[in-house]
Amino acid sequence: SAQKSGDARSPAWYGKAIGYTCATLNCSFDVVGSVIVKAHAKQLQTWHINFVRFGGAGIQLFLLIGVARCWARARRRSPPEWSLPAQLSWPGWCVMCTGTVLATVITPGLSQFALFRIDLS
Repeated sequence: SAQKSGDARSPAWYGKAIGYTCATLNCSFDVVGSVIVKAHAKQLQTWHINFVRFGGAGIQLFLLIGVARCWARARRRSPPEWSLPAQLSWPGWCVMCTGTVLATVITPGLSQFALFRIDLS
């Protein structure tokens, strides 16, 4: 069928097109960000760069969640589902935290370290 199973208004290709567009933008932003960091952050260490990068992202995320929850409260509605904490078991939280550390600290740390060791030409 030409429709997504959950949405009768959107053709099936629409979701893929959004996904490919976001993936392309992600790669483009990553390359531009790497060039900017390489040019202007030579005096910083890998962990400084990651602190700014993910510390800023964390603050923005908490602000977005706070605004969404305040907006819902002002409109006397329940907060959006995405703004609520996940309901996980203790092992589930451990796995999620391990994955988060690997994805947001270790991998970018290695990438930033490599960025200053290789040329981007």
